[in-house]
Amino acid sequence: MQGFTCILTGRSAYRRPRLATATAVAALAELLWMAKRDLSQGRHDAVAVRADVTFGALGLAALSMATGPVDRTSSLNWMMPLTVGSCFGSALGVGRREGAVLSAAFGTAYAASTWDSIVGGSGRSATAIANTVSYPAFFLIADYGVRLIRRLANELDEARHTAVEQSARAAAETARNREHRLLHDSVVQTLEAIAAGYELDPDHVRHQAQKEAAALRRAIAGEAPASFTLIAGLDALAADFFERGLRVELVVSEIDDEPTPAVTDALCHACREALTNIVKHAGVSSTVVRAAPVDDGIRVTIRDQGVGFDASLESKGFGLKNSIRRRLEEIGGRAELTSTPGRGTKVELWAPMRSA
Repeated sequence: MQGFTCILTGRSAYRRPRLATATAVAALAELLWMAKRDLSQGRHDAVAVRADVTFGALGLAALSMATGPVDRTSSLNWMMPLTVGSCFGSALGVGRREGAVLSAAFGTAYAASTWDSIVGGSGRSATAIANTVSYPAFFLIADYGVRLIRRLANELDEARHTAVEQSARAAAETARNREHRLLHDSVVQTLEAIAAGYELDPDHVRHQAQKEAAALRRAIAGEAPASFTLIAGLDALAADFFERGLRVELVVSEIDDEPTPAVTDALCHACREALTNIVKHAGVSSTVVRAAPVDDGIRVTIRDQGVGFDASLESKGFGLKNSIRRRLEEIGGRAELTSTPGRGTKVELWAPMRSA
């Protein structure tokens, strides 16, 4: 743009205006060729750099012949800023050593074309010298910038790769926890109840085993768990634990907006684990389960008046950590446990109406 503007507005100032015009047209053609090549290859390669440097050197010689000695340090010599851009390009497309050589060659070519100004001792001398040293200076700045960007890009790629690996490991761990949790909350619990010697109705045990086998088959097949309402799920739990000798008093407030199946499933399974712990450790025959909408979600409270325990020594076993806490965390909920020796235990479960 500078070249064409200078030619149109100051054509009479050129000694050879046709040569200046031809150089500007050639520069435009070279720019279009280089842009097409860079876009097709996705980078500024060594071939483009060397072709650009060769054209720039020839352009400096052409503008030297097209202008008089006085004008070679002025805006009429628009090839100078154009070749400074080539120094930036060399930082992208070739190594540091070759780029330094090319920028030095540009500086030498420019000094040769403005030699009369350099040795003239006038104000043009300072301009010519400053322009000459600007070639290696601009190359060093560009080289530093390119190296910095590439280093940051490599660090970003490494961080992205690490994040993908960590995400894959986390997904695998989550999948394993879900599989272990499924076994823990179904088959293991039933086997423990049988092994504990509870007076269980054989028909109830058979029915429970059928339900757990069906759930395992759905999980293996990757199917979604069977859907049910929260109240229906809690009612089923109360019936199951009644067979195991624990009477569950269920107190449910009116729930206008039914939570999603994922939330219902998580709350019911976490409640099952809490009731199982009561059967195992609390030493009571009854408990209270309350469910009510609160804080834009659902809260389920399981309270017993059993032996309790020191909450500061809270067990980190699989059931509390995975079947209760982690299960609620996966849907954006939370679980809180409070207990005092001799005064029972309370487990509060909260979950949003829709999983996170």
